[in-house]
Amino acid sequence: MNRQTTSIELARLDEPDPPVAPDLELAVLPVAETDLARQLAEQQQQLAELQRQVHVLQTDRWRKWQWLAWAGLAVIALGLVITALWRNASPSESQLLLRLAQVAQAAKQPELALQTLDQLAASGVDDAETLTGMGQTYFKLKEYARAIDALQQATALAPVDEAAWLALARSYATAKQPAEAVVTYNHLLALNPVNWRYYFELGQQYDILPNHDQALAAYRRVLEIQPNNAGAYMQMGSIYQNQNRLIEAATAYRWAVERKPDWVDAQVALAQTYLAQNNCDRAIPVFLAAQRLAPNNEDAATGLAECRK
Repeated sequence: MNRQTTSIELARLDEPDPPVAPDLELAVLPVAETDLARQLAEQQQQLAELQRQVHVLQTDRWRKWQWLAWAGLAVIALGLVITALWRNASPSESQLLLRLAQVAQAAKQPELALQTLDQLAASGVDDAETLTGMGQTYFKLKEYARAIDALQQATALAPVDEAAWLALARSYATAKQPAEAVVTYNHLLALNPVNWRYYFELGQQYDILPNHDQALAAYRRVLEIQPNNAGAYMQMGSIYQNQNRLIEAATAYRWAVERKPDWVDAQVALAQTYLAQNNCDRAIPVFLAAQRLAPNNEDAATGLAECRK
C-alpha cells in the first residue's frame, strides 16, 4: 500500500534554471569608488555579456516565449537589488558583499556567490539582518551547514526575529536534521503561536523523527486555526494508515476529500484505505472518481483491478 504524503515546499531548488534575460540595461551604481563597487560594476558587465549570449541561443520560437516569461521574473528580481543599491548612496562593505552574492545567486553563478558569501563570513559580521540574508542565500545555494551557522548567529543577535528563526528551522528541515528543526519550530511558535504553517511544518518534522503523537497534535493545531485545511487531514490520514488505524485513516482522508474534492491523491488514499478493509463497495466509487480526475493514475487503476478480481 502506498503511503500518501503532502508537504509544504521549502524551496524550489530542483527546477531547471531559467536563463538570464537579454538586453538588460544595468544601471551604474552611485556608490563610492571602492574595490567592492568596482567589483560589482565588473560583475554587472559580465552579466550583460551572458545575457547577450543566451539571447543568441534562443532560436526555437515556443521555447523563446517560455524563456521570456522566466526572464521577466529574473529581471524583476535583479532590478529590485539594483534599485536598493541605487537608493542607498553609501552602503556598508557587508551590504555590498551580500548584495553582490545575491545578484550572483540570482544570475546562476554559484561559485561567485559562494566566494562572496565566504568573504563576508570571514569579515566577522555582527549584524543580524546581514547574517539572515547570508543564511537565506546559502540556503538557496544548497549550502545548508553554512546557512545554519549564519542563521544561528542571526537568532542569537536578534532572538525575536521571526524571519531568522523560520529560515533556521527550514534549513534544519532541509538538511534532514529533524530533532533540531523541532526545537527551532517550537521556538518560532513561541514567537507566533497562531501561524498554521509553522504547526504544519512542525508536524512533518515530528513525523520524520518519528513522534507520531506529537505530529498528530501539531496537525490538530493546524485545524484549530484553519479548519478546512485539507493537507492537515491528509497528513493525519497517512499517520493513521501507517499505524494500521484504518477507520481513523479513512475518516481523515474523507475529510480531506470533502474539503478539496479535486485532490486526486486524497481520493486514491481514501479508496486504498477502504480496499485495505476489504470494502470494495466503498472503494470502487472513490477509485472511479479519482480516474475521472486523472485518467492515467496508476494507483487508481491498480486498486480497481484488485477490487474486480
